[in-house]
Amino acid sequence: MADGVVVVGSDDGNIYARDALTGKKRRTYPTRREVFSSPSIVDGTVYIGAHTGFVYALDAASGTER
Repeated sequence: MADGVVVVGSDDGNIYARDALTGKKRRTYPTRREVFSSPSIVDGTVYIGAHTGFVYALDAASGTER
């Protein structure tokens, strides 16, 4: 969790950012394959691996790919 946002990967091929208090979806990032790894957040960047063989790096505040 960072700044009140929980980030999770899903077996539906998406990374979701949800509000930690309300559970409301803030944004979705598609990976095209299942995401079973746990995210790490370092210096404002979310790192998470997917079955695509890639590790995704997303800006924690905006959700854009880095």
